[in-house]
Amino acid sequence: MILLMIKAYTKKKNICKDRINKISMMLAQSVYRPQEVVIFIVGGTTYEESRSVAQLNASNSGIRFILGGTAVLNSKRFLKDLEEAQGIARSNANVV
Repeated sequence: MILLMIKAYTKKKNICKDRINKISMMLAQSVYRPQEVVIFIVGGTTYEESRSVAQLNASNSGIRFILGGTAVLNSKRFLKDLEEAQGIARSNANVV
């Protein structure tokens, strides 16, 4: 089994999707072929990334990709995170 950890704050457009595709291509060319690859995204994963992993699982024979993350990110979660960040910024401004 291979475990890959990706930091979510590095995500721009489809960087995680591109990384997943590159990893898949590297494993296809590698002598060592694991049966499972766990991809864990610190900071959260999106439905688009989940779809990419599902497509890889449908197309790759012999390698099972498993996606995990600290949260599932969607529009509601994004807005909640913005509200929390605003609250933290306001409290820090009052301290100074």
